[in-house]
This record gives sequence, C-alpha cells and structure tokens, in this order.
Amino acid sequence: MTISNQENPHGRKRSPRQNAAEAGLLASSGFLLARLGMESRRRFAELMGSHGLATHDFGLLAALGERGSLPQRELIRIMGVDPRNATAIVDELEEKGLTTRRQDAQDRRRCNVAITSDGNKVVQQIRRDGARMERKFFQSLDISERSMLHTLLLKLYQGLDSEK
Repeated sequence: MTISNQENPHGRKRSPRQNAAEAGLLASSGFLLARLGMESRRRFAELMGSHGLATHDFGLLAALGERGSLPQRELIRIMGVDPRNATAIVDELEEKGLTTRRQDAQDRRRCNVAITSDGNKVVQQIRRDGARMERKFFQSLDISERSMLHTLLLKLYQGLDSEK
C-alpha cells in the first residue's frame, strides 16, 4: 500500500516528523516483513473467524486432510502447539463435527484423530477463500514478482533451520 506524504490510511494529515520516522522504518526489510506478516495474520484470523474457527484450527484440519488419521502426538508436533492446549483444540473441533478421535487399534494408550467429511468441506472452503485473500493481498505484484517473492521467502524460511 502506498501512502502519500500527507495522509495515512485513515485520512489524517501526517507531520513531517512522522514522514521521516516512517521513511526510516520503510528502509528496514525486517520492519516491512513484520508489518506485512501482522497484516497477513490479521486477515487470516478474520477469514478463520468467518468460519467459526481459530487460526490454529486450520493447521490441524489441513494436516488431517492431507495425511488422514494421525496420532494426537503427531498432530501436536506438526502444529507446533503446546501439548496442554492440543487436547482442548481437538475437543472443540470434535464438538463441531470436524474431527473424530479413536483409540489406536495397536496401542490402546494412543489416540488417533481423523478429519470428518464436514471437516474436509470446511478445509476446501477455507482454501478457496484463502486463495482469494492471497490474490488480493498480492495484487500490486505481477506474476513474476509474486514468484520471485515466494522463492525468496522460501529461501529465508529454509535458512532458519541452518541458524540453529
């Protein structure tokens, strides 16, 4: 989004000092990534809320949609949530009819979680809505710029593992 030197998105005048401060921030790639990440997260949370879900719910449902039934411990690892919170998340999705939980046939101490047909329908709708949201978010970039941005972001993301 381009903001003129005189107005911000809310239509209020900006002082010269605000413009200088903003210019300093806009020169920082880290600031831009953080700010765009916050806006992307806000939009995604709004999308999930329109489906009566929280952002972490989609990760769980998407993982189950791709992998089928999974042990609850494996789901916790994939989602990266605190195990103490995972049970409540699975309980809530089960109450909504989006997942089911069954005891593992080979190991009765383990619990497997599976997505229901309603859960799959919700995931597919969120994917469609999310694709529209993403197109709108990146509308100021042409297709080659989007591709380049994705390549660079993926490189940065993969580089996070090498920092550890």
